[in-house]
Amino acid sequence: MQMQFENSSTLPSFADRRHVSTYSPVVTRRIGAQLKPLTELTVEPKLWCSPIGASEKSRPLPIDRLLAACRELAEHQEHLAAASTIASLAACLREARAAASPLDTAAAVAELKTLLIDPERSESGEDDLVVFGLLRSDWEQLVDELQVGLAKNVEECAEFAPEGGKVVVRATPRRHSCGSYGVELHVALQALETIDALGYGMAKIADLMMKHILVPAISNIQVTVSVEVLEEGGPEHSVSVLSVVPSEEIKDKDGSNLYSRIIDVIKFACKFICVENSKWVQSFAKLIWPRISDLVITHSLSKAVPNEASKLIEFQDVVRSTAEFENKLRSMMFLSPDRKDGKLTQFVDDVEVHFVVRKRSEILMKARNILVQYDYDNPLVISLGQPKSFHGQG
Repeated sequence: MQMQFENSSTLPSFADRRHVSTYSPVVTRRIGAQLKPLTELTVEPKLWCSPIGASEKSRPLPIDRLLAACRELAEHQEHLAAASTIASLAACLREARAAASPLDTAAAVAELKTLLIDPERSESGEDDLVVFGLLRSDWEQLVDELQVGLAKNVEECAEFAPEGGKVVVRATPRRHSCGSYGVELHVALQALETIDALGYGMAKIADLMMKHILVPAISNIQVTVSVEVLEEGGPEHSVSVLSVVPSEEIKDKDGSNLYSRIIDVIKFACKFICVENSKWVQSFAKLIWPRISDLVITHSLSKAVPNEASKLIEFQDVVRSTAEFENKLRSMMFLSPDRKDGKLTQFVDDVEVHFVVRKRSEILMKARNILVQYDYDNPLVISLGQPKSFHGQG
């Protein structure tokens, strides 16, 4: 049977989506079950007998024909429900593509997901109608196009200097490439959140922040971070600049200056990129915090581990400043309050373990040097070239 969907005038309106759920694939599977009791009716023979005086054998009971008619009716109703579902979903997909705002498209995509994706059927491995598979493929293609365009929009709201150390963040991209939406940053992020693609949409800008801003700010101790707001106009028109500029070398025994630079960068990102939305801040933190932690450990904390046991007490200043740093990030909603992501605090709390590991490495290095420099051909000659006798002779 060939179905025609071109006549959209008979299709339900996209604004009245509540009718679509009535014909979802889940419902169509239940139509047969709902009609099953009707097909299993048992009828007393006396109720279907011929008029009084007629012979029962001369008039066969119509039970078989009744059951066949019920089965046929159930099949027709199931086919009608499936056709209505297909027509409604096709109309919703067309209107979702034609929506002027990415927020409307994202809302339609999120709603269609509940109608097209059936986890129970996917887990059971049941076969679905071919046309539903085609609609699902069309929906997946729409999702890919939407999240790629929105991610490009987010990326174009931030301009990084080629030489590094500077980023300009605009609430609206100054120019946008073909295929991107060119909407405000907060609109793009809101649409990405609606389709559960925040991580995908913020991944590129997080990578660029690490490469051009955070790596120079952490690996170089002779720098400082400055923030300048060029235009103030709310989330739609603001333009802000963050720069990592050279400065005089400052002694940073407890790491407080390093932590201050990192906090300035994170504050900038939370305010001008994440627009102080706690969920967006946490999504951004998941992308950059593991790398920030590794950089801090490599360039600061591992170098601060004492070489002598007598200096372990002095390391408590580093422990204190590190704990204050992570608590500050938790107050900014950058880190979760459950302390599961307190990687820096865990490192400084295990300073004695790191001290022992360092000492062991030093001992092994010395032993290796002795083995390398040992003269196996003349075992009485040590590495300094001075003869040595086991009998005390010079």
